[in-house]
Amino acid sequence: MTEPGVGDAPVLKSATLERARSLMPGADVYALEAEWRAVWARSGRPRLRQAGAAFLGWVKKHSED
Repeated sequence: MTEPGVGDAPVLKSATLERARSLMPGADVYALEAEWRAVWARSGRPRLRQAGAAFLGWVKKHSED
């Protein structure tokens, strides 16, 4: 049995995670991914047509804070 909502979570490609590493050198991209997924879940789990682009946009904004 899977956790509710886990099966519908956006899937990120390894290339997306590599790009995130280049945007935030030294950051734990898996922690960033987990935080982004939590934000996504709190926002009502909207369907994302381009999850990778959404994640990278979030990372860019997060890196400016």
